[in-house]
Amino acid sequence: FHSVEDATIRFSLSDEMKDDPFDYPLSVKIKLPAGWTDVQSRQSGQQLASTILNHNGSTYALVDAVPDRGPIVVYKKE
Repeated sequence: FHSVEDATIRFSLSDEMKDDPFDYPLSVKIKLPAGWTDVQSRQSGQQLASTILNHNGSTYALVDAVPDRGPIVVYKKE
């Protein structure tokens, strides 16, 4: 699932692999809405590493999240 509301993007990340041996974060690339220049991200209450990049006039966030560890929320930082 995913949703975008005001200054929040919510999505989930899942796979069909066993969670114990495959618990390494994946980098998810998210195209950000216009006006977003920085973000903070969390998964199940834990802060995630995230990086902003610009490419061909668009802004993206790279968010490192672990599959099957709960919903991911990306917040626009003011």
